[in-house]
Amino acid sequence: MGTGELLDGAVAHWAIRDAVFRRASDLNPRGGKEMGERMERRAMEIPPVAVWLLKAGTVLAWCLSLAGFLAAMTMVEGAARGGVLPEVLAALCTVVLFGLLAVLIHESGHALAAHLKGMRLIRLRAGPLDILFRRRGFRWRFAKPAAGLHGFVQAYPDPARELRPAMLCFALGGPAANLAAAALAVLLAWGVDMEREGFVHAFALINGVLGIANLIPTFGGAASDGMLLYLWGRHPPDPQSPSLAYLRLMSLSVFGTTADRLPPALVDELDAQGNLAALVAVWIRVKAAQNRGVWESVEELERRLEQLLSGLPERERRANKPLLVFLKLELAFSRAMHERQPGLLGKSRLGKGVDWLAPHLRHRFAALEFALAGERHGLEDALRRARHHAEASPDHALADSENRIAQHIRALERNPA
Repeated sequence: MGTGELLDGAVAHWAIRDAVFRRASDLNPRGGKEMGERMERRAMEIPPVAVWLLKAGTVLAWCLSLAGFLAAMTMVEGAARGGVLPEVLAALCTVVLFGLLAVLIHESGHALAAHLKGMRLIRLRAGPLDILFRRRGFRWRFAKPAAGLHGFVQAYPDPARELRPAMLCFALGGPAANLAAAALAVLLAWGVDMEREGFVHAFALINGVLGIANLIPTFGGAASDGMLLYLWGRHPPDPQSPSLAYLRLMSLSVFGTTADRLPPALVDELDAQGNLAALVAVWIRVKAAQNRGVWESVEELERRLEQLLSGLPERERRANKPLLVFLKLELAFSRAMHERQPGLLGKSRLGKGVDWLAPHLRHRFAALEFALAGERHGLEDALRRARHHAEASPDHALADSENRIAQHIRALERNPA
């Protein structure tokens, strides 16, 4: 299907966290909040007193983070005397840099834990650093950080393995990495001179605070790793729960199940959740229709998308823009296949963001234009490039899906209208 990778990383990040009773704000810091709370309360029946305790934990975590930041500033300011920059500015720049490194360590810990548990790694964001994993190696760039997030890891569990151990290990990996980095920095501080000792202690403090703060169960803007550990440890969800529909569908996809072979009942469960989940269900049905070559279904799918968008506030549309962009691109492709009019693709915007997340898409669009123009050489070259990118993806359904769509495009070239 290609769903697991083609959906924007923040979209998938929301889905995993929401499925394991994290708040939907990881995808949509504003619009997804209500749905995340409703799903959590329905699944766990959290009593009001527990909700207040979780909110108190959020305040505690913020206070701890602020105290750690100020203490680190003091340590660095004392060690930065005599430098080129003013002491306060040098301390601020250093602490911010240490904070970014701590976030990278945290997310790398999640990624390593996911890998050790057989999860399929798709993407890692740490501040401005954006990494897309490939079947062999990875690609990286610097980009604007995701709204409301310091970082995230997009990874999906193996559907053939038990879910609970994987999610517990995944959640623990980030805080464990920070605490390990803090301990190593403290040990390193014994061997450095006094002028540099403040820098090393500040780095240790920032990592220690980040690790501990994430272990505090919180229910603020985004649930913490501690909350995740508590819920999966004490109140694990039923693997067949509708709240896990997205996670199960994406796991099946990235491990090789194309959209048309996904369980229809599971897609219906996702659709019934409304809002963002219903948009993802439309995406899956678009990809299923493309795999089967049922291009006439584009009209019904376009109507369904417009129906959902009519009830979606503008704020949520902006927050979910990446998903909507891909939906409209794929619907435009299906419409062009259905009507055999390459001009319909001219209205599609294939920008840098699309090329970054889905580099095969531009070549598939070009292949359709070549097919309808009867240019065999250009067609095969474009399909070869699309296949190259699809086969490099860690989403194992993507290559199968693109190969099947390629056969439909070749059929157009052999049977022009």
